Amino acid sequence: MIRYAAVVWSVIIFADKVHATRDCRIDFDDVPPRHIRPLIVRRNDTQQFLYPVLEGQSRVMHLSHNALAIIACPGENNDITLNGTVLGRSINKMSYAYISCDDADLKFGERQVVRWGELSCHKKPEPVLRQGARCSQDGVNITIGWDIIRGTFIPQISLCFSHHQGTTQFAFHKIHGRNIDAKVVDPPRPSFRDAALFPFRIRNSYLKSTQMFLLQSLLNTTEHLTGVNGHYLAKGHLAPDADFVLEAEQDATYYYANVVPQWQAINNGNWKSLEFAVRNLAKIRDVTLEVWSGTHGTLMLPHRHGRPTKIFLGLIYNLFLAPVPGLMWKVVHDPVSHTATAIIMVNDVRGSGTLDSRSLYDAPCHSLCSELSWVRWNTSDLTRGGTFCYTIEDFRSIIPDLPSFGNVELLN
Repeated sequence: MIRYAAVVWSVIIFADKVHATRDCRIDFDDVPPRHIRPLIVRRNDTQQFLYPVLEGQSRVMHLSHNALAIIACPGENNDITLNGTVLGRSINKMSYAYISCDDADLKFGERQVVRWGELSCHKKPEPVLRQGARCSQDGVNITIGWDIIRGTFIPQISLCFSHHQGTTQFAFHKIHGRNIDAKVVDPPRPSFRDAALFPFRIRNSYLKSTQMFLLQSLLNTTEHLTGVNGHYLAKGHLAPDADFVLEAEQDATYYYANVVPQWQAINNGNWKSLEFAVRNLAKIRDVTLEVWSGTHGTLMLPHRHGRPTKIFLGLIYNLFLAPVPGLMWKVVHDPVSHTATAIIMVNDVRGSGTLDSRSLYDAPCHSLCSELSWVRWNTSDLTRGGTFCYTIEDFRSIIPDLPSFGNVELLN
């Protein structure tokens, strides 16, 4: 009997120990109306944010027992608040505090138990732009990212920006397939920001009246810019907002440096289908995909008298800037399976565009779109974006400015 009682007490003690190691399960949506969520970063993983995952109908974040995390509200004059009371430290536009998980409870400091919905930012978190080294012959790297605490910067989008041309040559970002189903959907969108990167009024360049004026000046006709069926130039995202999980990340895509002039019929056509297909691929395969999106060449349209003429959206001191790309492309890389695919889309809706005196539809290599299970749009529909699919090796023969992936197979 004594030995039996000892066993029982051992089971109870063991069960109590198991109970003491419960993780924190944070309901992402358990917040009051108009609540501004702070960003969360695990203290032992400062390379990315803590994202929610979809569990049934709920979006949930998990923090393991005894884990320490940073909550942050980046931006000038921003504060972390706890039930309206300012919390944490604000230094050099960085407002942050530490929380921990203890037996399924979130704690601020050593003792104070807090709920996720009680922690908020005074206003929306703001990203910063950092300029780095050269990324091409005339491009410099500009990173849109997040200052969390001193020494912790989380990059979101890397841009190769040409001040000389007034455009971005390519962008890089990641899609977290495990979390994409739990992303914030349809929040209000901010206005685009120029971040003092352009020597001309880039905001005005996308006005239809400005486009009409420039095309009339360049081509002596505006027949290409009818406005009907999406025949006008829109702001085509390189790294799209829908590829990101958090509202703050989505808002951070709204820089003019992250868009290029793209025909609206393509932007809302096959380019949109491509973006959706890449997100869906990351979700279905439960992987984090690396994505490069860029441009190649300047679109040439026929002058009223037939002469092919390069098209631009920016004009300053008789210098044309912000070229309208002839080709747009995406390279999708799965670093785990060592596979990648390159997609090229023609930025022309009338079939009359050229690039270096050659038709944009002259494919230099055999297209593999029919071999890719995830390419399901009509790739031959020129009015919505003629599409070509290539191996990385063939893609480099067309567009050489791309980082090395080593030996990769086709991502099909």
